[in-house]
Amino acid sequence: MDHSSMTRFEVHGNVLKLTPRFDPRYQSRAGTELMNIVTSLAAESTSPEVVLDISDAQAVPSMMIGMLCEARDVTDKAGKKLKIRLKTATYHRLQSLGLANVFSTPPADGSVSEDLELVSDAVAPEPD
Repeated sequence: MDHSSMTRFEVHGNVLKLTPRFDPRYQSRAGTELMNIVTSLAAESTSPEVVLDISDAQAVPSMMIGMLCEARDVTDKAGKKLKIRLKTATYHRLQSLGLANVFSTPPADGSVSEDLELVSDAVAPEPD
């Protein structure tokens, strides 16, 4: 997958994937664009869930917790489930900032919970 362009988002079916170019700290409209895409996927996708894949994002600042909560609210209102795919290291960093208080914690024996899917820090899954 070529991320050398200025593209910050990729949509594949019901999956919204953030590219390494996504950084809401320095891109003033990134959060709004993210929410517009999530809203569209929640409203238009025939899948019962919307997957927000942040495993390739270079920057996942703590402000993303608020965006993730808002994305979940939008998908809930549309009658869909939000699943967040992120790297294990990102999960552990955000967990100390309250992520586990908002989203289901992945079980110790696996990498998937109802809300979160952890991927290896070395390789993120390619979208379907």
